[in-house]
Amino acid sequence: MPRGRPQGQPKTGGRRKGATNKIDTKHREEIIKLGITPLEYMIDILNDPDPNRPIEDRKWAAQQAAPYVHSRLSAIDHSGRVALDLS
Repeated sequence: MPRGRPQGQPKTGGRRKGATNKIDTKHREEIIKLGITPLEYMIDILNDPDPNRPIEDRKWAAQQAAPYVHSRLSAIDHSGRVALDLS
């Protein structure tokens, strides 16, 4: 007996694409109540004036926050000529 839906038939039932679950919604509400986002928390660690804060904490915060602050470099097509002098 074949399993699944026949080819060419639309999907029926199940979750809709992009639907949030109850846990995600609950976490978002808790973050809003706190008034601070995870990015703001990491930036607070970086800007903490306490000299006794471990450098590992600051490194972790910088690594985690960087993708939200700086975009990745994209590949650049090079159409010019490159002259190499190997002598």
